[in-house]
Amino acid sequence: MDSVLRKTFVTLKHRTGPHAWTSPKELHKDFYNAVQKALGKPVLRTISRRLRLNIRLKTGSPAVTLKYKTYDQKPYSIDLVPAIELAGGPPEAGRVLRKSWIPEKHIDRLCSKFHVVAKIHPKLGNEPTNCRLWRLSFSAAEKAILLRADGEFADGHKTCRKAVLRLLKTDLLDFYAEPTQQDAPQAFTSNNSIELAGGPPEAGRVLRKSWIPEKHIDRLCSKFHVSWAMNRPTAASGACRSRPPRKLRADGEFADGHKTCRKAVLRLLKTDLLDFYAEPTQQDASQAFASYYLKMIMLNLYDRIPCNADWESDTMLLPRYCEALCYWKDILVHRNLPFYFEKGVNLMEELSNDDGAQSQMQDLLDHVSVFYTAILLVLFLCTLYFA
Repeated sequence: MDSVLRKTFVTLKHRTGPHAWTSPKELHKDFYNAVQKALGKPVLRTISRRLRLNIRLKTGSPAVTLKYKTYDQKPYSIDLVPAIELAGGPPEAGRVLRKSWIPEKHIDRLCSKFHVVAKIHPKLGNEPTNCRLWRLSFSAAEKAILLRADGEFADGHKTCRKAVLRLLKTDLLDFYAEPTQQDAPQAFTSNNSIELAGGPPEAGRVLRKSWIPEKHIDRLCSKFHVSWAMNRPTAASGACRSRPPRKLRADGEFADGHKTCRKAVLRLLKTDLLDFYAEPTQQDASQAFASYYLKMIMLNLYDRIPCNADWESDTMLLPRYCEALCYWKDILVHRNLPFYFEKGVNLMEELSNDDGAQSQMQDLLDHVSVFYTAILLVLFLCTLYFA
């Protein structure tokens, strides 16, 4: 097995004996059957007949996907992901976070838990060992970092990290809203879970190396849970709206008093991606470039630009957005997006043998290049105006 990929997969002992293993394949199968049963008329009577007839189940790894169309024929996709949350974490995650922009005081809290999901190893196929491998997921830490990037992690700076992500998401929504992408699903993640105590030590090490202030690390690493992750559809018009203040930690408590724009940058990236999938040429295609990839882009970019002063929301939003688009372009050119908690893992590697995905990546590259050129022009004009 590839040594780098092996670091992101684990096996779970079964309580029936020392040589028994918990099977992700069996759990995924049982979960699929449970969802199928729940959609039956006797179970969920509140679902209208018209909506029930529009729902289609599609199994995948690690998700069970509900595909349906609303009354206005707008397509949506909801991914249900069974996940087991465990205490502690791989050491590599802690090392990554301690090298990042996140203040040391937040690392322990970020490293307190991790999940495993039923995702097969991409290079093992049908080998017997692949039947008992679980993929490590750091969704809890990723979510905490993105929520607090302009808050407690910013050490008092008013940063624009979230604003940049929102812009990127808007770009992506625009792409998938084009006529060729209108039948593709547009979904974002939320979690339902049962919480337990503890977390993986590796996650703590990663967070202590990151930009998040040390005082927040213990809290981020303090718990774990068994959960089911659900993707909920989000309208493009709402891509730039803020979440409730209690959740805005990247520009809030993690920003240590700074008025940062981390979340704004993420919103911009999401908008770019949604714009891409809205294009006419993308409406009937599957979304090869997931919204989740934008979060990975931003987590890596936060470490590339660790200083909160460089994310000040009043003055640095456009420059940081421009930098995020440039990084996005570079990722699409090289088809290489490093996983934040294990840099040797390329999240886009699985797309390399998919001709349709490769074609879509080229279209997305052209789409992002247009936004990048436009923002460069805006920055140039602003420089001339304020000179």
